[in-house]
Amino acid sequence: MSEEQKQVDHLATDKESLGVPSTPRSKPFTTIVINALQKIEKGSAFLFLGFVGLHITSVVITPAIADIDTAENVLTLAREVYQSPSTEWLLVWGSLAAHVVSGFTIRMIRKFKSITSKKKKTVEKEPKTAQDETLAEPIDSQETKPLPKAPATATPKKSFVLRYIGLSPLVIAGYLLVPMITKHAMKLRIQPLRYSGDSSLVSFEFLAHGINGKIRTMFNLSLLVFLTTFHVSQGLLKYLNIRSPKFKKICNYLVVGLTALAGLSIYNISKIGRLTGVSLDTFNKYRDSLS
Repeated sequence: MSEEQKQVDHLATDKESLGVPSTPRSKPFTTIVINALQKIEKGSAFLFLGFVGLHITSVVITPAIADIDTAENVLTLAREVYQSPSTEWLLVWGSLAAHVVSGFTIRMIRKFKSITSKKKKTVEKEPKTAQDETLAEPIDSQETKPLPKAPATATPKKSFVLRYIGLSPLVIAGYLLVPMITKHAMKLRIQPLRYSGDSSLVSFEFLAHGINGKIRTMFNLSLLVFLTTFHVSQGLLKYLNIRSPKFKKICNYLVVGLTALAGLSIYNISKIGRLTGVSLDTFNKYRDSLS
């Protein structure tokens, strides 16, 4: 080793002994990607929350507490906001797609890292030899004293779903919502756009004809509201880093309350009656295109 190299190593050692921080290592590429995706996931969630608030107010809360004519007016006003060409692709489709894709990608990257790290540890781990086991034994086992146990720290209990399935209830609700929201959007937005150019004909009367006392349809719509409000409320607690049991209880009450309002709203809408004439033909065209 040259004299200059020795001096450089000596200076580096002196810096560490004096507490001078060394040059920080660059973050792994996967960590940078996950951090960026987490920002996208969080930002898109708050953006999509605007649509969720308007939609739940117009189709869940208003029909449950007001007459159908008032609810129809509120629905029309809400659509003017989230179905306008300037906001729909950003407020609804763009934010929803960004949230789903970023969240799924984060979990796939973490799963891949977990698998590769386990394989690496298995390869690097070497079996103990008889000599290693002999050296590991104490000279006099009777004279050695056991080390004091570290005080146990209280850790939050994992939920039943997280322990046995490996996914949190928040994530499971999100995965269940993907096909449900897709089917809901296909019936009430995408198909009307394809065949009529807009969804102005999809009124509460239109919904009443689709429900028509069908228990399965009523249950699916109520379940959609339940999963949506649960996923949104739990997601807000996570993003805002709120761990208070009081706020969690408030969110649970909110989920139950909105689900109950959804059931009442569906019941009120179902009493409108069935479609006739041109409206019935349009409804059948939308329905048949999905079958």
